[in-house]
Amino acid sequence: MPGRRGGRLDADPNTAPQPLMRRGLKAGCELTGLGMNTVWSLVNCNALPHRRVGRAILFVTEEVKAWIAAGCPTDADAAIRVRKGVKL
Repeated sequence: MPGRRGGRLDADPNTAPQPLMRRGLKAGCELTGLGMNTVWSLVNCNALPHRRVGRAILFVTEEVKAWIAAGCPTDADAAIRVRKGVKL
């Protein structure tokens, strides 16, 4: 249960905050439950929602969850449709 310390409300220590973004293909594998080659193929055809910063690939947790909820569409540019439906 949250408690008060020093005039501010502390978060429940039993619940860890979920990161907004996760970096790397391994993170994509953990979020989706797919293999590294599959995640790489889906990123290359823009089917899996992701962001690129330089050479780094970032996955927005909420977008990947929405992609899974949409049935994991694998057609090219499916990520664009999924990303439009997610409000961050």
